[in-house]
Amino acid sequence: MSISMKGLETVTKNLEDFSALIQKRIASAVQRAGESAAGKAREKAPTNSAGESGSSSISLKNSISAKLELSGGRLTSVVRASAPHAQYVEFGTGFPIGHAIYTTVQRRGVNKQGQPYKPYTIKGWIYPLTSAGGKVTFRVTQGMAPRPFMRPAMIAGREILEKKLRNIRK
Repeated sequence: MSISMKGLETVTKNLEDFSALIQKRIASAVQRAGESAAGKAREKAPTNSAGESGSSSISLKNSISAKLELSGGRLTSVVRASAPHAQYVEFGTGFPIGHAIYTTVQRRGVNKQGQPYKPYTIKGWIYPLTSAGGKVTFRVTQGMAPRPFMRPAMIAGREILEKKLRNIRK
């Protein structure tokens, strides 16, 4: 019994071409999903409001970009908002506890007259602060509520990518 190797080079070449084609289609799908997510983030990003006061020279919407990156054999579409205030808009400046929190604050130390500070009440947000030693304390601020624009865009981008990958053979 003998095995013929005739045509093996053609089969190998066809498999390599097919593999390259699939890789290109995957890269295209990842890139399009990232660009779509960036577009959704731009749509949802607030402007000229509590999320963007105009004090920053960088517009939140204009700072959102998508870039295709290959690292460690993984192809990723990275969507970034490079405006310095992007994280404060996305996550807010504190975590809400109920609808309105009134917190009694006792400042440590003494005032200029040498008397201890009196407790006072403020309305605002409370957020945890972890020190380098792992000790958790809480701070209260009258900051702004979270206004997510990147997370919803990421979820939409993931759904688009899944749909495109399912249809990759077409």
